[in-house]
Amino acid sequence: MNREIFIARQPIYDAYLNVFAYEILYRTGDKNMYDGIDGDMATSSVISDVFLTFGIKRMTDLKKAFINFTPNLLMNGIPSDISNEFLVVEILEDVIPTKEIINAVIDIKSKGYKIALDDFVLHNVYDELIQYADIIKIDYMGTTSKQRKNILKKHKKKGIKFLAEKIETYDEFKEAVEMGFEYFQGYFFSKPVLVKAKDISEVSSNYVAIFDELDKEEPSYELIADIFKRDLNLSYKLLRLVNSPAFYKKSRIDSLQSALVYLGFKEIRKWLSILMIRDIGGGYNEMVRTSLVRAKVAEEMARNMDMRMRKSELFMLGLFSLLDKITGNSLVDIMENIPIEDDIKAGILGRDNKFGRLLKAIDAYEHGDWERYEVYIKSINAKGWMIPDYYYKALRWINEFEEEGDSDE
Repeated sequence: MNREIFIARQPIYDAYLNVFAYEILYRTGDKNMYDGIDGDMATSSVISDVFLTFGIKRMTDLKKAFINFTPNLLMNGIPSDISNEFLVVEILEDVIPTKEIINAVIDIKSKGYKIALDDFVLHNVYDELIQYADIIKIDYMGTTSKQRKNILKKHKKKGIKFLAEKIETYDEFKEAVEMGFEYFQGYFFSKPVLVKAKDISEVSSNYVAIFDELDKEEPSYELIADIFKRDLNLSYKLLRLVNSPAFYKKSRIDSLQSALVYLGFKEIRKWLSILMIRDIGGGYNEMVRTSLVRAKVAEEMARNMDMRMRKSELFMLGLFSLLDKITGNSLVDIMENIPIEDDIKAGILGRDNKFGRLLKAIDAYEHGDWERYEVYIKSINAKGWMIPDYYYKALRWINEFEEEGDSDE
């Protein structure tokens, strides 16, 4: 089963109360607290989860993300695939600016990343580090008015922006604006808000490798079989599948390559998608079942929509239609990484094409919204009895499929 990911984010505002950025905070559970886990691990998890699992659009609406960096991670550098457009490297107050740290900061700065110094206090030891800072964060509760004025007076002329954090009242906000702060953060504006999702990236990398091979102009059964051989669980499920009552054949299939050839590339993609959805959902929960039923209904509808050659793609249409609810992630972000045809993808995302209207007809049927159902079933030139009939058959099919799946455990 995939782990649940918890991240907190707290908005950072400008003087006009527009959101400038978000500070992203590590969390281990839904209590919205930091449990003192190793800093390297916490920051690594935040970076991975923000940019790979949640997606920067969902986490910050494409605004900047302030993320704390430990000395080790500063010296290891920024992952090359993280855009400097979105990341602000936040250096905590307990980081000692050694020669190695300074060199690491110079390297990070040369690559276009913004540098923020957290909980800043006046001390000569930070003078060299300040040369590379873009933003200095000052703890409003932990400093006096005189200390804050002295810091701004000394460093404001260097072009550095100042952020007042832990602002708890309107009077503090007003005073900070008048003092010359540009950015503001604290409970007066918003407490850190917890965001959670299931980690799609933890699904076996073998799924990705197989889909990549299937997406080629001329996929290779041999190469796909080699990938299956690396995953005992997938291999076992494949052989159980092709030897189940769902398939009618004269003899038992004992080799992976024979099983793959028997299925064909389209069916491999379909059944692999089912296994992946089940793994993401942590088993056959109600949302996974509904996805499977939708997939079967959409597949059956293919022949009534003059799309017999696209049955497999319509199956994917239904199967992926609830991925946002299963994972807690944005459908837009998920669809970016799934190799399916653009018109199918558009339908999943709710665009107004025949695939989107088919999904809306299925959804209307599920909710008993008969007026909406009539509108959408007519818009795809289908008969009103079709989806109810196929839905009943799909429910029977999913029961049989689950029985096969349960025997795999």
